Amino acid sequence: RRSSDLSAARNLGLDRARGTYILFVDSDDYVEPDYFEKLDRVLGDGKPELVFFSYRLLGEQTYTVCMKEKEMVPNSEIAALVSELLRKQKLNALWSKVFLRCVIEDKHLRFDENLDIDEDINFIFSYFS
Repeated sequence: RRSSDLSAARNLGLDRARGTYILFVDSDDYVEPDYFEKLDRVLGDGKPELVFFSYRLLGEQTYTVCMKEKEMVPNSEIAALVSELLRKQKLNALWSKVFLRCVIEDKHLRFDENLDIDEDINFIFSYFS
């Protein structure tokens, strides 16, 4: 699949979305049976603008990327958090995040259909900024 096709599909989904939150699960992703139940518990405790969650990559080598237990980050600490997440390569997985839809809509964020690679990272950085 080409990134531009994937970006177009994601943009169509964003155009039609009506929920409070947006998350992305690709055709090659697997979610646990209690995935939405766990997300509802986390999201029900407030109205976070962005949620990161742990995930496991399966392949020749399987490894787990763990995120800290629920922790709210004040705006004054976001730059330091982004720097840390970049160093630990935890920003690049679009499917391990939940985005507040009104932020996406207010900032008119969409996936760049002209990018051949890293369209997801571009979207994530646009969301952070």
